[in-house]
Amino acid sequence: MHFFLTYVEEIGFRFSPFPEMDKHFFKKDTEFLNIGLPLAFLETIVPKTMSKHNIKEKLNKKFKFQGNSSGLRGCEWQKAGNMTGSVDFEGGDKTGDFDLYIRGHQITENELERLAVQIKADPEAIKRLVHMRVLMGWGEWIPAVRLEGKRWRCQRCGETELEEWPGVWGMMETCRSCSSLGASSSQQVSYRDKRGLGKETEPVCFDLQPSLTLAQKRASSQVLEFVRHSQLNEALLWAACGAGKTEVCFTSAAWALKEGKSVLFAAPRQDVIHDVAPRLQRNFPGLQFQVLSGRNPVKYQKGTLVLATTHQILRFYQAFDLVFLDEMDAFPYKGSRILQWGLKQALSAGGKILYLTATPSEAVLRRNNEEGKNLIRLPARYHRYPLPVPEWLKFRFLPEKPKLTENLIVWLQNMVSQGVTIIFVPKISWVLPLVNYLRIKYPGWRIEGSYSSDPARKQKIEGLVKGNYCLFICTSILERGVTIPNAQVIVLAADHPVFDERALVQMAGRAGRTKEHPVGMVLFVSGRKIPAVFKAINWIKEQNSFADNLGLID
Repeated sequence: MHFFLTYVEEIGFRFSPFPEMDKHFFKKDTEFLNIGLPLAFLETIVPKTMSKHNIKEKLNKKFKFQGNSSGLRGCEWQKAGNMTGSVDFEGGDKTGDFDLYIRGHQITENELERLAVQIKADPEAIKRLVHMRVLMGWGEWIPAVRLEGKRWRCQRCGETELEEWPGVWGMMETCRSCSSLGASSSQQVSYRDKRGLGKETEPVCFDLQPSLTLAQKRASSQVLEFVRHSQLNEALLWAACGAGKTEVCFTSAAWALKEGKSVLFAAPRQDVIHDVAPRLQRNFPGLQFQVLSGRNPVKYQKGTLVLATTHQILRFYQAFDLVFLDEMDAFPYKGSRILQWGLKQALSAGGKILYLTATPSEAVLRRNNEEGKNLIRLPARYHRYPLPVPEWLKFRFLPEKPKLTENLIVWLQNMVSQGVTIIFVPKISWVLPLVNYLRIKYPGWRIEGSYSSDPARKQKIEGLVKGNYCLFICTSILERGVTIPNAQVIVLAADHPVFDERALVQMAGRAGRTKEHPVGMVLFVSGRKIPAVFKAINWIKEQNSFADNLGLID
């Protein structure tokens, strides 16, 4: 999409893709240099203070410098004509609906064309509709990749380590870090909407089901206090695995929506997003909300309540007044500077973030334990039973020669008799050998296994939740966000470097999660009882002790 350097009488210079629209909007004579250029190129060569008489010469010299010997041949100042046609859709004014799709978004020109296909509109009409919003001050055109000082930055994800390649207008830059959301380069533009997702106050039907436990009510009131009255813009909710931390946030979300604020529930993993969606539907009946993940092909939806993976948040700009980020320490959000940058960019000025996790890092705990910081704890599960405390068994498993000791076999048989047993292993290469070994050893058992790149992963996990298996071997894909009824847990090679104390706590947290099956067995198996194993066990004991002192468990 190319832009023209325009001059509007009494207003000055502008960059515009449609000079005739500028003339129509400002109702003033408009001139433009009649050669279209990438917006990023124009921004780098046109000075902020310029005069009409020498700007063409500056452009011409710059263009020759980039290797085009003919310069800007044929480039002349030209008067913009009258605008023809309407900027509304054919067949009626649908601009109101269109605004609901683009509010609070930043959208590349390629994505604008994708939106046009979704709503059955002409792509050129979409671009003109967007430009009208720019003229009205509701948004702005920006280069998708922009020069900031001496370095280029992707405006969607903040990445500065870009791929450089030669183009007609000199060296161009492409961002690969967020390419899963579509191309982003210095040859392209994005529309950045500045209005956010919030709107006028409106009735919100909120029916909290099931009702909160004493522990949840205590945490819920603290969350609401943070949202309504705290001067801080960040807080941490530290909850026990399976404590129902998502539902604790619903009362605050309902208050924010009734106040006309926009709310985001975010998590790094798709499984968590699609697990929360039906719970939101149950507690906010009739409310239209967006569900955005790589699994959902519809990327432009309506609603001031948004449920999204952390990658999809990169589509928004200063859109949310209140953000709940679940599993802040989980892959791929943990350690990703672009996802962390994107979350902050999606927060409105003065907006607030509540981080939720069962396993905060020491650095996060230190930061939120400082004087004046908000640390909210939810140490007990809703069924008032303590968290299952793991046992440790010394045994070094060799995946190349799968074999279990008699002691471990006794544990395994006992656990399978109690309920579905999940065996976590540190490597994908361990899954199938262990599945085959156990199928031979126990031909009457229903045994399955899976891992991140398994094409049948989704179907297998659905079968596991339905109780189709009695033994399931997997990597950390079930570490978070999934509730398996009556689960028992074995972590094989708990001393492997891929398992830190937070991962061990999360895996142990799969046991005893439901009211029908509030207890479970957890076994850490390793050749050494390393500090991570000690810390995980002690962490779980501390949660139980804290909950007991508050009278939150029986």
